[in-house]
Amino acid sequence: MKNNIKKAQRPYWLIVVVLLSGTRLGFAQDNPVKDMLVKLLASNSTPDWEHVHSEFKKKYSGSTVDSLTSYTKMQYFNEKKDRKKYTALLIDYGKSYGKAWTADELNSYAWMLFKYGDQPQELQTALKWSKQSLFGEETKNNPIFLNTYANILYKLGNKTKALQYEWKVYSLFSASKPYMESKTGKIKYGLNKKRVITTLFNMEKGDPTWPVSKEEAAKYIETTRDHAKYWQKVKKNWLRREFPPRTADSLLYLAQLYYYDQKENKVAYMKLFIEYAEKYGNTTISEKNANAWEVFLRSKNLNHLKKALGWSVETIRDEEDKNFYAYLNTYANLLYKLGDKSKAMEYEKKALINAPEEQGASFHNTLIKMKKNQKTWD
Repeated sequence: MKNNIKKAQRPYWLIVVVLLSGTRLGFAQDNPVKDMLVKLLASNSTPDWEHVHSEFKKKYSGSTVDSLTSYTKMQYFNEKKDRKKYTALLIDYGKSYGKAWTADELNSYAWMLFKYGDQPQELQTALKWSKQSLFGEETKNNPIFLNTYANILYKLGNKTKALQYEWKVYSLFSASKPYMESKTGKIKYGLNKKRVITTLFNMEKGDPTWPVSKEEAAKYIETTRDHAKYWQKVKKNWLRREFPPRTADSLLYLAQLYYYDQKENKVAYMKLFIEYAEKYGNTTISEKNANAWEVFLRSKNLNHLKKALGWSVETIRDEEDKNFYAYLNTYANLLYKLGDKSKAMEYEKKALINAPEEQGASFHNTLIKMKKNQKTWD
């Protein structure tokens, strides 16, 4: 089949707003759709789309005016969270202008239909666009595009094929590609692989991989006691295909930690975190300190904190270690959270004495909080 897809040139995460930026229609300096949307959304009245068309016509001509009006209308209902009108307009927009879409745009619009469409016609259209995005030599193994395809198949009820494609996505994503963890500002690795494993879990379990209402989501929260067998399915059916037992087990732990962190299930997260740390994560002094600090910040459970204190005490034996001051700080804070204020302040003072100048103020503030019986954690 001849590839008529234009070469994808923009990052996939920008495509949803590509027309909004003006660049797709050739407007490098202004944002006609964005400017119009701002006006429409600021008004309490129902938009007059003929008036919108005439406003665009003052500056643009020909099919550009129709395209701008159609796209503005579509995005207006998306912003209003009227998903039924949005998906209907998106399909109409694709019929009129889809032949000119790049592979990136085909994938992005297919993903939007997957997220918000619930009718067979909508999902079949999404599947068609997704297939077209994969026609090119440069895009047929694009993990982002294949992930879209797998998820649409799953929503259409083809679970077996969806799982096969999602596993292919796993192998195509890099484990070494860094990403920024937004809450902490830390650089971490392998986010996409973790996401794929959690998608495999949701598919194996039969949970939605698309947004659902709070009421519908509650149905799935009630079945958490069954999670273990589905995680084991993921490990047996997929991870063990490629990895030896110990590696597959550790990868599953990392995916589970990501999953329960996203779900804000603190109990499940901390249980798994301690298991992972003891089996795979405490291989160096710095890792023991980092893991102990994580428990300090996240848990109120005395058994968890005592476990972390045991890791921490092993880090403060070498006074020549360049990070000795940081290890002392972790140990002191754990003691404090466990209720041993006197000993905690003793070790925090040692941390302050050994700390570099730029850390001094932070440790001094911690001492003040301890003295005032204030929390030293969020």
